[in-house]
Amino acid sequence: VGKWTLPAGFMEMGESSLEGAKREGREEANADVSDGPLLAVYNIVSAGQVQLLYLCTLLNEESISSGVETQEVRLFAWSDVPWSELAFPTANLALRFAQTVLGHNRISPQTLTKLPDGSFVD
Repeated sequence: VGKWTLPAGFMEMGESSLEGAKREGREEANADVSDGPLLAVYNIVSAGQVQLLYLCTLLNEESISSGVETQEVRLFAWSDVPWSELAFPTANLALRFAQTVLGHNRISPQTLTKLPDGSFVD
């Protein structure tokens, strides 16, 4: 509570990972986004999770607002991202990686595994 993160959640039966990502964006931030490339794959072994993050484009900035599961929604300029207030290490990793690949025609997804000691490796 009181931390920032990216819209995220679990896939529902019958949907692709991209469809799930777009649905989570709508549910949590009323965000309508275009299809985007796979940005990152994070294997969180200790939690039994594989996180897939997509680099989608927000189609209408005016439409974003808090969903039922969300306290506040805000867009940040890169220079204003509250890095120390991000809820999860993977949100930090994904945002920093997105900064480096924005504007590239082709993206090779970042693939990392989180070890039990909390460190990430290729």
